[in-house]
Amino acid sequence: MTRHPHLFHRCAAALVLSVGLATVSMPPASAAAATGTISGTLTGTDGTAIAGATVSARIPENVTQPSSTATSSSNGAYSLTVPAGTDVQVCATAPGRLPVCFDAQRGYVIDRTPSSTPWAGVGTPVRVAAGGKRAGTSFPVPSPAHFRGRLTDAQGRPAAGVRVTAHTDDVRGHDDSASTVSDGAGRYDLPLTGQLDSPAEYCLDVAAPAGDGYAHVRRFQTTQGDGVWFGCTKSVSAGAQLTENVTLASDGSAAKNVTTPYFVGTPKVGYRLAARPGRWDPATATLTYAWFDGTRPLGTGPTYVVRAAELGHTITITATATSPGRASASASWTSPSGVVRGTFWIKSSPTIDGRAKVGRRLKARSSATEPNGRRTYRWLRDGKAIRGANGPSYRVKKADRRHRLTVRVSYKAAAYDAATRTSRPTHRVR
Repeated sequence: MTRHPHLFHRCAAALVLSVGLATVSMPPASAAAATGTISGTLTGTDGTAIAGATVSARIPENVTQPSSTATSSSNGAYSLTVPAGTDVQVCATAPGRLPVCFDAQRGYVIDRTPSSTPWAGVGTPVRVAAGGKRAGTSFPVPSPAHFRGRLTDAQGRPAAGVRVTAHTDDVRGHDDSASTVSDGAGRYDLPLTGQLDSPAEYCLDVAAPAGDGYAHVRRFQTTQGDGVWFGCTKSVSAGAQLTENVTLASDGSAAKNVTTPYFVGTPKVGYRLAARPGRWDPATATLTYAWFDGTRPLGTGPTYVVRAAELGHTITITATATSPGRASASASWTSPSGVVRGTFWIKSSPTIDGRAKVGRRLKARSSATEPNGRRTYRWLRDGKAIRGANGPSYRVKKADRRHRLTVRVSYKAAAYDAATRTSRPTHRVR
């Protein structure tokens, strides 16, 4: 077979072109952005190392390299890789501590910038050259400051349930408020977790909200020449533990009944009645209860069991409210209906012990009742009373043969309706 000369030349040219393409070199990949390292140690204000804190390099928005983070080791050490030749801010957060950024002069500044914002805008910017290492960028991560103390009245008794508020109010319009309520011993512990700066000036308001029952007390207040309240003079640093005990004076007003107290339950001998407080101002008032039959005191406490002596009378409940710093107040309610007779509670019907056979003795057994009461018995033959058979036992007679016997027990007690129960019948007497 003869090859076509033009086909041969085209194939050779294609081969030369493919070899030439294979030998063309690709452009080199772009070099990685230059970086440096910042390292240091995190401690508390007492010098104790802080492990597990999140340390971040906050970078301006116009820098394309993202922020970097690290976690402090057991001895508080951290190391961050950051873009070279760029100002960064080193900030840290840890559970139970304030968020802060490194500051060359003060050690740290509190950082309230949202975590989504790349540039914190506080603290001292740090810069490293390409391949450079900056060690010793160490700073404290403080715990919140605390106000602690005890509230008492003029007699030294604990003032429980009183609100304590600490707040700043500076001319820039910045404000941090923290609030708590004193416990049963009058003690309070108020962490300043939202502190904006350190140090910062705080006011301490005690019983400021209306209704606590104490006169308003403001600590560390200052005034300007025009007499307008301006700020506070208690300078508080992060991590500080401040003790402020306060003696409160009563505001002089009494507790106020808003809706009348009452009781639930049927006014019936033997029944239990339960107090309901109604509503009071303040709502935190402590209530005690007293029960009366007219003016005759019956008892105290949140419940009362009606006794026979109250039959036909009306029951009154009186609730007395007390609140720290307030005069006590009382309110009463009387049931519209008088006490009626009680109803026996009988556990079960009576039973008969013994064999239903002529000459044998049968014995009635009655169950427990409330109240115990008096019991009477009547023996029946086919449902009809047997003459003279009215004791707790009965001797079977010839007249009972081929009949069934039962016993009926009657229960009576003062101020209770009488009640009866009848046993199941025996087999036919043999």
